[in-house]
Amino acid sequence: MSDVTALIVDRNFQERLRTAFAPQHRLRLVRDAGQLWAALRERPAILVIIEASPHIGADAPALVRAVRARFPGVTVAAFCHARSGLSGEVLDLARAGVHDLLVKGIDDQVNPAHLLAHAARRGTADDILAHWTRLHAPKRARDIVRYFLEAAGHPIRVAALAPSLGTSPRALRKYLQRADLPNAQALAAWCRLLVVARLLDDPTNTVERVAHDLEFSSANALRNMLKRYAGISPTALRDRGGYAYLRDVFVAQVSGSRALGAARDG
Repeated sequence: MSDVTALIVDRNFQERLRTAFAPQHRLRLVRDAGQLWAALRERPAILVIIEASPHIGADAPALVRAVRARFPGVTVAAFCHARSGLSGEVLDLARAGVHDLLVKGIDDQVNPAHLLAHAARRGTADDILAHWTRLHAPKRARDIVRYFLEAAGHPIRVAALAPSLGTSPRALRKYLQRADLPNAQALAAWCRLLVVARLLDDPTNTVERVAHDLEFSSANALRNMLKRYAGISPTALRDRGGYAYLRDVFVAQVSGSRALGAARDG
């Protein structure tokens, strides 16, 4: 069961969140920054939603920045009211590091699967790169992995992603070879599987639900990809530690077992 903490004073949106997240997820509604910090200290959340409103008693961008700093693995979404000056408010929130944006009157139909899958992708990217950075991976390689992880909510077409990375598929292939990294197709698959593992850490998530949320063609397609690249089934993955286990396997793949051991010791 995923924990979601929301600092929301808009009563209509509170009800929408209750309807969207209950009973599959634990939703904690708080009314000010003090309650937010107390809730996060008591139990971490995978997703925090903060209303950008003077009625919360805090500056929303500053609060987003503080949550990101103190809880780097948490995805932060902002809820805004459509009004004059919204574009400047959105820009301030983006600079503060907000991951997602919900606008009243536009995003009133909250999609928890979308928000939590997005949270899983962002959290996985931050966590993987924090581990890999300690092993002094090249920045370009980290940028490629982050891009693949953040695109992992749907099947990744390397030919379509390469221009977004400022390169061609051929140049990307050559770079990955020189960097002694898995080829682009394998790297994309690993990034998809890391997000799968993150979502499967929630015991209420089934393989079928995760496959649907991440746009696999079927649950069997997900199982086959996991078996092909990690040599394991979803059940065995959960038994061995889930996401944490698969993360270590991936980091070993891209960094070498000796470097991984040094990172664990450190």
